[in-house]
Amino acid sequence: MSSAKHTRRSIQSLLIAQFPKTMFIQEGMLSCTVESSRLSPCFTLAVPELLFPATLLRHNFVLIRFSLTEKNAETGMDMGKLVLSPTRTYAPIIKQVLLEMRDEICGMVHCSGGAQTKVLSFLGSGQQVIKDNLFTVPPLFETIREQSETPWEEMYKVFNMGHRMELYMDERNASKVIDIARGFGVDAQVVGRVQESEDNASSVILRTVNGEFTYSK
Repeated sequence: MSSAKHTRRSIQSLLIAQFPKTMFIQEGMLSCTVESSRLSPCFTLAVPELLFPATLLRHNFVLIRFSLTEKNAETGMDMGKLVLSPTRTYAPIIKQVLLEMRDEICGMVHCSGGAQTKVLSFLGSGQQVIKDNLFTVPPLFETIREQSETPWEEMYKVFNMGHRMELYMDERNASKVIDIARGFGVDAQVVGRVQESEDNASSVILRTVNGEFTYSK
């Protein structure tokens, strides 16, 4: 059986567990790489080495225009505090997940450099990701969209829209990951699935309260 068939077969029934963006005091930045020998066979089959994309950096310094002391209507927070609120690291959660169920994790995607479409860079021919149960978009991203007049379709490509980490696994293992995340005080849920596409194209389909958007490569 070809490598492409192995890849498709290994992930076609997977579901996604993801963690929403939360506020937490972060005292540093974590950066790391993983030796291929430490990855599970499931991950190796689902994400061949040739599918790893180059790192993308995106900066959006001028999309929001408001007073830093202006109150956000939904949260009551000053806009300055809302924009600068630190981001929680998922390192403790991921560490525990790998300790308990490394071999069951077929893939992990950090939604930066592509946001909700980041996983598209990892898909093989004929693989399709459908996300139809996303978290509610946080007020910060609502404000960015209003101030910049950016279309929703573009927002989901540039901003994580409320969550930054996705784990890919078999459906029967999703609840265990969710329980681990909640043990750290972080909510998690199944947001979608991976399946074979009908036209052999690779795509990500987002079905959101703001519309349905399809991204292909």
